[in-house]
Amino acid sequence: MDGLDEWASPGLARVCLHRLDVFASTKRADVVASTRPFSSVELPLDASRRRRATLAPLSEAQQLEFIAKWLAPFLDEAQVEVESARWAGEVGSAPHLSALADVPLFLTLLLRARDQRAEFPEDLHAVLDTAVDRMIGEHRRRKIELSGAPDAFPSTPHIRTVCGVTAEHMHTRSVVALGDEELRRVFRDTLGDAIGYPPSEAHAAAIAMVDGLSPGIGVMIRPAPDESQFFHRLVLEFLAAERMLEREPRQLRELLCGYLTDRRWGQVLRFLVRGLNRPREIAAAAARVGRRIVRVDGGPQSSPPVVARHDRPGVPDERQPRRQGAFPRGRRRARRCRP
Repeated sequence: MDGLDEWASPGLARVCLHRLDVFASTKRADVVASTRPFSSVELPLDASRRRRATLAPLSEAQQLEFIAKWLAPFLDEAQVEVESARWAGEVGSAPHLSALADVPLFLTLLLRARDQRAEFPEDLHAVLDTAVDRMIGEHRRRKIELSGAPDAFPSTPHIRTVCGVTAEHMHTRSVVALGDEELRRVFRDTLGDAIGYPPSEAHAAAIAMVDGLSPGIGVMIRPAPDESQFFHRLVLEFLAAERMLEREPRQLRELLCGYLTDRRWGQVLRFLVRGLNRPREIAAAAARVGRRIVRVDGGPQSSPPVVARHDRPGVPDERQPRRQGAFPRGRRRARRCRP
């Protein structure tokens, strides 16, 4: 039986499990039920009657087989062998792809993106942006429809805002999981203060979202009773960075300078810089941070290389030499002085 985690509430999950027990006992049948880990936490599973096993990550050979099965309906046998090897090679040669490809869900999302765009996402930011879009949007709505329960949850954009605030809250406090009471408070405050729900509606929506965490949020799971977390650490870091992009430029500079050498913030800062659309500001901040690192290391006080590039028309690339004639060597631009 597949989809034991496709329930709308813990109460309905227990009803489903009871019916499955009745079926297995009356038919004298052995049953194999698949579910993600958080689902079984909410269910009264009797360890003496049921054995549990955890699926291992996909090996490289299994990833190749998975890709071949994906391509089989569209290509003949000879082409499938060639194309699946080529696609697997593209995944294996890109660290941001291989880091996720051992999870069947992420590999499926990668292959779907490859089908639609004729290439794999260019970096980890693009991979997770696509994954979060589908998990919060299409995948979440489908789970609600399959459950048969009414959709009492906020809209998809509001869900994404709530996830971003929650991720930022967890990352800045160095926690990977929240209890139900704290999670409801974060949800309620976000819906009321950041989005503008009336207090009663924010309160009711927060309760519904925590009670139906899997179909309601899409990217959060419940690994233990009264404990919720994002289903992958990278998803938390991506959403936290996405939320932090709404801060003022001064606050972003403080984040970049204050946490540059903190390994726990490394991936968040990379997502942050990737999401910025301010090439000049990035170049200036990188130069300031680079000078600070040079001084700390005790090295020469030379200007560091610019690590950010831009492609805006009319804006020169700082890594390229200036055109001759603009400012000939030996001359300096006159500086205008205010009276």
